[in-house]
Amino acid sequence: MKLRQIFFVVIFLFGLLSCSGNRQASKTSEAVPVEAMSDMASSVKSLAIDADGSDVKWTGYKPTGKHWGEVKIASGEIRIDPKTLLVLGGKIVLDMNSIEVDDLDDNSPDKVKLETHLKSEDFFNVKEFPEGLFEVTGSEPIEGSKAQMLSGNLTLKGETLNVSFRVTVTKGGEGEYEAMSETIVLDRTKWGINYASKNIFKDLKDNFIDDHFEVVLEIEAR
Repeated sequence: MKLRQIFFVVIFLFGLLSCSGNRQASKTSEAVPVEAMSDMASSVKSLAIDADGSDVKWTGYKPTGKHWGEVKIASGEIRIDPKTLLVLGGKIVLDMNSIEVDDLDDNSPDKVKLETHLKSEDFFNVKEFPEGLFEVTGSEPIEGSKAQMLSGNLTLKGETLNVSFRVTVTKGGEGEYEAMSETIVLDRTKWGINYASKNIFKDLKDNFIDDHFEVVLEIEAR
C-alpha cells in the first residue's frame, strides 16, 4: 500500500474512533426524589411545552457509521425563573412510538426495518414502555456562562437514573422561552438496552453497536 493510502486509512480510523469509542458519557447516578416545584419567587412561570416546536434528536454509532433521527415529545411543562432563567422544575413525556430515523430515505425499506427494530424488545420495547419520562430534580448556574447545569430523572424502558447536563435557556417573544441542551451522551446499557453491546456480549467482533448514543433536547415553551 502506498504511503498516501496508508495516511488516509489512519486518518479515517482516527476519525471513526473519535466519533464513537472516545465519547464520555454524561454524569449519571441513582434516581433521586423529585421534590415539589420551587416557589422561591412569586414570578416563577409555569409554562406548557410546545410539543410541535420541540423534539429530542438522537445519534447512534456502529463501526461502519452512524444513524440519527428524533423522538417526539408527547407533553410536558417547565417552571422557569424569568429573572435568572433557571429551570426550577418540570417534566417531559416522550412518545417512544414516534422514534424516527432521519438519515435514511423515506421510501427505503431499511428505514422501516431500523425503526421497527428500535421499537422492539431489543431496544426500547415500546409495546411495553410506550413513554419515556424526564423529571427535573435540580439546577445550578454555571459561573461565567449563560448555561446552567440541569439534573433530572430519566426513565427509559422502565429504568430510572439521574442525568446531569448543560442547558441554555433564552427568552423569546412575550411569555415564550427556549431551552437547548448540550450534546448529552448516554450509556444505553445503564437502562438495560443491551442489544449488540460488545461490553456485554464478548464474541461480536465488529458486529457491535456502540453503547453510547447522543441526545440533544430542543424545547419551546410558553
